[in-house]
Amino acid sequence: MSPSSLQPARYRAAWRWHMYAGLYVIPFMLMLSLTGLIMLLYQPVIAPALHGKLLTVEPVASEYLSWQSQLKAITAKYPQATVNQFRLPETAEQSSHFTVKTSEGENRNVYVNPYTGEILGSNSKDGSLYALADEIHGTFLLGETGDALIELAAGYTLVLILTGLFMWWPRQQQHWYRLFIPQLSKNGRSLWKELHISTGAWLALALLFLSITGLSWTGIWGPKSSSPGTPSLPAYLVVFQPQTKPMPA
Repeated sequence: MSPSSLQPARYRAAWRWHMYAGLYVIPFMLMLSLTGLIMLLYQPVIAPALHGKLLTVEPVASEYLSWQSQLKAITAKYPQATVNQFRLPETAEQSSHFTVKTSEGENRNVYVNPYTGEILGSNSKDGSLYALADEIHGTFLLGETGDALIELAAGYTLVLILTGLFMWWPRQQQHWYRLFIPQLSKNGRSLWKELHISTGAWLALALLFLSITGLSWTGIWGPKSSSPGTPSLPAYLVVFQPQTKPMPA
């Protein structure tokens, strides 16, 4: 087979792999983008909208109770529960946030007024919108099978990028930066192709980063990419260091 006839065959093979990879990857990327956005916005936007009364307090002219005193209020309210995590307020209007695991095995968010030690209320952490988005983002609600499917999508993303680059590179006699700039002077299918190439090139930069970093959280590639000497976090995790509100002058 001559080189001239071999080139179209390679191009068609790359085109097929590019199409198959795209058909498989796109639904997963849409799902991962949506659930990732929910998790990103949950703490600053969604949680205040859903649980504003639990997250805010009225500032008073006194200092916070010590975190130990707030912890005693939690253990008095939930004597059989285990405190796994706590976050003390970052501003004068925020409540303290504790995460406890009940004797039934449920993880609950408990909110405390840092000035008085009053328990403001609680909600289920396991049943929250964040927990649902996190489960879909990590396993597609399919357990280890879903984790493997998502990991495969991350791998096919690399195939999608490499085949797209292969199809563009041999057929273009121009500088590489033209990959990111569409030629809007073209018409019809040629214009749509230019838009596809340029849009794909910009998206490829983000997808490459997200795919490689996301693989470190997966079940198969993840353990291989983590350092064996990395220390594990303690069971009792302090999210923010205890702090007190200074007395007014």
